[in-house]
Amino acid sequence: RNLIMTEFDFSGSNFSKADLSSSDLRHSILTGSNMNKANLVRASLEGAKANGVNFAGVIAYRTNFSGSDFSDSNFSKAEIIRANFSKALIKTADMSRGEFSRVNFSGARVSAVKFDYSNLARSDFRGADIMTPISMKGSYLFRTRFEGVDLSIVEGLEDWQLQMACGNSETKLPAGMSHPASWPCAEEIE
Repeated sequence: RNLIMTEFDFSGSNFSKADLSSSDLRHSILTGSNMNKANLVRASLEGAKANGVNFAGVIAYRTNFSGSDFSDSNFSKAEIIRANFSKALIKTADMSRGEFSRVNFSGARVSAVKFDYSNLARSDFRGADIMTPISMKGSYLFRTRFEGVDLSIVEGLEDWQLQMACGNSETKLPAGMSHPASWPCAEEIE
């Protein structure tokens, strides 16, 4: 806990079940590491190269993942709440069946990601770039912010999910779907 390990090369390391809470791993290389069920509460992985990392079952509240590369990483069944993924690259990652409530995905580049059956309640995707199809089958999208986001290539999206999500006239939807009569967040003041 509380370790300062910035700019280290941890490629292929085993951090399974490690307590790295409040640790500073900014700009480190974690390629191919195992962080299964690790504790990353209030840690910083800002700018990390974390491609091919196993984050399955990780616990990460208020963790900074901004600007990192999470290509080919596994976040299945992770508990990540109030975390920051802004400007991160999330490509061919498995984020299914996870807890991602109140997560900041603004400015993230998202490609071929599975969010199936994940809780994305109150997360913010405004400014995110969905580059190739992603899947949100069964995802819980209560007040998830999609204002101005192009969701036209999102797979598995259903009307019941949109009814509780937040969008606006600039939100693009998949073919055959239409905007709800009113978006739940239209009246909220930030």
